[in-house]
Amino acid sequence: MSQRDNLIITPLSGYASDVGVWLAALQDARQRTLRVLAKIESQWLDFIPQDGGESIGTILYHLAVIEADWLYVEVLQAASYPPEINILFPHDVRDNDGKLTSVSDTM
Repeated sequence: MSQRDNLIITPLSGYASDVGVWLAALQDARQRTLRVLAKIESQWLDFIPQDGGESIGTILYHLAVIEADWLYVEVLQAASYPPEINILFPHDVRDNDGKLTSVSDTM
């Protein structure tokens, strides 16, 4: 059994404390993900497993768009993403009922 480090999150300043905590948690997760990705050869990002699973790139896209969705829809309560964010995420990850879909279903 491996030992897991305890994560101590200090809220980002300039935000309500609960929002600051979650933004800090997202920032920490992003940094950990980037450290792992730095060790992966780029050709593996698009590799699709034979069992029909998703590629690493597909999962990363899904994580990024869901993070943006949380920020703009839940936190900022915006009616839509700003145009510069829409350009980054051309593929929707929600169905007509607003439920999350498999990214491969929409790409």
